[in-house]
Amino acid sequence: MRRISIGLFSLVSSVLFTACSITEQCDPERGTHCSFDVEQLLINDVQPDDPLSGLKIDYGVVPGFNECDDPASPYTCPPGTSCSTPAGSFASKGCVDSAGRFPTARSVPTTGVVLHVVFDSLLGKVTQYACDCTATGGVCAAGHEFSLDPFVCTSCESGACLDANHDGLPDSFALVAGLATIRCGDFAYTTLETDGEYVPGGNQFPGAQTGLAGLGPALVLRPAVTLPENSDCTLELSDKVRSKADVALSKPSQPLAFHTR
Repeated sequence: MRRISIGLFSLVSSVLFTACSITEQCDPERGTHCSFDVEQLLINDVQPDDPLSGLKIDYGVVPGFNECDDPASPYTCPPGTSCSTPAGSFASKGCVDSAGRFPTARSVPTTGVVLHVVFDSLLGKVTQYACDCTATGGVCAAGHEFSLDPFVCTSCESGACLDANHDGLPDSFALVAGLATIRCGDFAYTTLETDGEYVPGGNQFPGAQTGLAGLGPALVLRPAVTLPENSDCTLELSDKVRSKADVALSKPSQPLAFHTR
């Protein structure tokens, strides 16, 4: 039920937020910027920045956490870093090294890793919706298991998405496969349909009930894989990750890197 409820939230939210979200900032004719960036990468870590969510800020600046020039919540930078403007398009100062790079998470678990990638705009088609294959015993033909459009399900052989409760919304969803790849030396794993969810809600302010997990919009990856121990790893986002305005993702100012226990 959790996957279905999040899927419905994803579907409804993406419609409701379209009219007023930051996604609509891209309008070249009006001179508004058309960049699409990663705001933060948050990872579960043995030493989290936020005990409520268990997440550590691996990349980016979060008000009230590692925004070191905020007089309302002074933050002491760890050894080897100083309070400065990070490399890239960041407006706030954070704790970075001499090259303007963020210190990365160093105690990430090898199993049950959570990679919470926060963006500055709503995402495009990263979610797909299950086809209605009840007429064929619930077994969909290869290549016709999902539809990228929740309402016009022409890629389904039945021409419809699964809606057993007849509420007009698809009952089940999954991520598009191949949204990200984790690399740890010779090890590589590319995400599958079941490796997380897209959460279009959230903003740049941690929630009282969710902590850092409330930041969004976010692609929350929970890859069902065991990572190598004591390894330097990177998260690479594929070109399938585009904004709702169909803008390509800008390359982060530093690799999205972490180290496993």
